[in-house]
Amino acid sequence: MHHRCNMLTAYLRMSGFIYSVQKDADYAQNIICILLYYITKLKALELMKLDKRLGVIGIVVENRQVVPQVNQIISEHAEMIIGRMGLPHREREVSVISLIVDGTTDQVGSLTGKLGNIPYVTVKSALTKV
Repeated sequence: MHHRCNMLTAYLRMSGFIYSVQKDADYAQNIICILLYYITKLKALELMKLDKRLGVIGIVVENRQVVPQVNQIISEHAEMIIGRMGLPHREREVSVISLIVDGTTDQVGSLTGKLGNIPYVTVKSALTKV
């Protein structure tokens, strides 16, 4: 990032934007570096929005003792969950949870990976790019 600041500062000096007084040049370079930092951050956020997926995650819990772990992990990823429905299937002694999600593939992968590592939990997901 520092190299990019120096290149941009040199260009602005040549174009007359930055005055020849060194104090002004240093101040301008600091401002440019700050602006470049925030522009880079905004671009990253913008790209994350473009990379979002809409989808469904199906979770089958075969042992009620792991339900607190499942709920904890789901809560940690609440920012991408649009809706949740959970139903017990008493006849088969399992619980089924469906999540509607809107997040990046990394976010969805983090959620499904953590859930899939819990014993007695099966996870499947279906995502679409919308």
